[in-house]
Amino acid sequence: MVVIGVRNVLWLKQVTAIKTNVKSLIDNSIRKTKDNLDKIDMATFDHIIMDVSVQEGCWEFDTLYRVIKIIVDRAIQETMLNDYFSAFQGETEVLRKIKNIDKGIAKGVDNEMSKILRYNELYVNGDFVNKTFSQVCNGDIFEIRDTRYMLLCQPCNLEIRSDGKRNRDMDQSYLIPIVELEKGADGKESPKERKPHFQGLEMPQSEKVCFLNLAEFKTVPLSVIDLVAFNPNGIAHIDMGKNVQNVDYDAVLQENMKKRYGRIYKKIKYYYDIWLKVCNLNMPVNEKVELKNLCSRPCELGCVIPHPELNGKVINFGIRRIARLRNPLAQDMLEAFMGYMARPAYDVDFSIR
Repeated sequence: MVVIGVRNVLWLKQVTAIKTNVKSLIDNSIRKTKDNLDKIDMATFDHIIMDVSVQEGCWEFDTLYRVIKIIVDRAIQETMLNDYFSAFQGETEVLRKIKNIDKGIAKGVDNEMSKILRYNELYVNGDFVNKTFSQVCNGDIFEIRDTRYMLLCQPCNLEIRSDGKRNRDMDQSYLIPIVELEKGADGKESPKERKPHFQGLEMPQSEKVCFLNLAEFKTVPLSVIDLVAFNPNGIAHIDMGKNVQNVDYDAVLQENMKKRYGRIYKKIKYYYDIWLKVCNLNMPVNEKVELKNLCSRPCELGCVIPHPELNGKVINFGIRRIARLRNPLAQDMLEAFMGYMARPAYDVDFSIR
């Protein structure tokens, strides 16, 4: 017991020392990040953030965020090599020897914290994506009623250009439902439940095994999906009383997104005006309902949502963006889906009885 007690004291001291050095590394990396940022002259900084963004149809904030991550990552690498790598190697070697005394040290591990760290490595939090008014992206995850879906589309085709359009006026994409299977005793799904068209999807905080059901994909209009990017809560709704001249959050929306909103508003208003005229028609109720449903059909999410809801002048499409899968995993999901869509078809073997 004395040995175990001494070992625990040594273990705690060594882990604390490593964490202290990590904090020091972060502090020094931040200072180096500022120094590296100051080395970029004003003209170059303006070109990278403004000119390149306009040319590529990117949001200036996204480009700035990208530059920040590059500079921070480089500063951590430089600081690590110059001051900390050897120290970390030595400290972890000592910790390894302490842990070899008894494997019981690992007891009491906070697995929830491990899951949170892994989730943050794989996904961008929905609050950040929505509150920065980020345009929809390959790997975005949406909640519709009780089902979650992932948007899969070639990233360049999703980019909204300076005129508020996508290349070739593309307005269709795919939502793939996320399915969950119960875990077995080994922590994996039952082989009988998994289908060939299920693509594995790691979701660390889920108590179940998750997949993309590629066979149940939905073709959806991007003019509806795009609406999540105009609301900080990530909900796809539009107020028909507010056109592009008085759209909410005008001060923080980029110009191409304002133009995109104007195009969406014009398209939906066309059907909205027809819908209002139908409401005033003198005709049997059942026929009027069918006609109203027909008017709203172009704005529906395929067979995902039966009909959008109207509250005054606000149309709610019942969809909310909740997260974004990071690359390269998002690209991996897209490639898996494209592979499924391009799978070969063979003639039936008529020799089999």
